[in-house]
Amino acid sequence: MTIARTYIMIAKDGCEAEMKATVVALAAALKGIAGFDGVEALQDRKNPKRFIFVEKWADEDAQKAAGAHLPKEVMGRLMAAIDGAPDGSTYDRLA
Repeated sequence: MTIARTYIMIAKDGCEAEMKATVVALAAALKGIAGFDGVEALQDRKNPKRFIFVEKWADEDAQKAAGAHLPKEVMGRLMAAIDGAPDGSTYDRLA
């Protein structure tokens, strides 16, 4: 069953631009990974520190295996810009 993995992320004060650039880089890094089926990267218009990242996967195994393929440089930039851990959830895709 196809799934969607969502992350709600809050940028540290003053790190909104870096977070935006890093989220875009992360979305690009996912392309070509086995089982990957698309991504939506969103920034809140009223609260520019808030980002939502939605990954679409063939199944949960593909999503879990993807971590080994992500560039450490991009993940390091993300960890430097984010305020705390992301709020993540996994959903069954209905449409």
